Amino acid sequence: MIIRSINKIKEQPAGHENKKNPGSLKKIIFDRKNLPGLYKPQMINWARIPSGRKFRPHYHQDMTEIFIILKGRAGITVDGKFARLKKGDAVLIEEMKEHEMENTGKQDVEYLVIGLSRGEGGKTVISGQKNNE
Repeated sequence: MIIRSINKIKEQPAGHENKKNPGSLKKIIFDRKNLPGLYKPQMINWARIPSGRKFRPHYHQDMTEIFIILKGRAGITVDGKFARLKKGDAVLIEEMKEHEMENTGKQDVEYLVIGLSRGEGGKTVISGQKNNE
């Protein structure tokens, strides 16, 4: 699990801009050093966890996920390691890493999910279930 806070990342000129007088700035959240080289986009989803709820622990056999928190506060556990997340945080979850996330605040947690797979369908396995239902 890698967590980055948008507020702590320095802005820099976009690659296509004049470095001395840029019209567009960027913050690099994750780059190719952090992302699997042979992976392709599986999905980009907007997701929501209502207050007091969480999603079931699960892992993906061939998919790395990136969550970018847009609103709210959450607690995430990845392979037994817990971290707190808030608006502006991004977390990278590698394939085969069991993860679950819960809303720890009073408002809904809204987040983007970017899934990168090796082209095998991003198979999801629900922890503790034999039939994966």
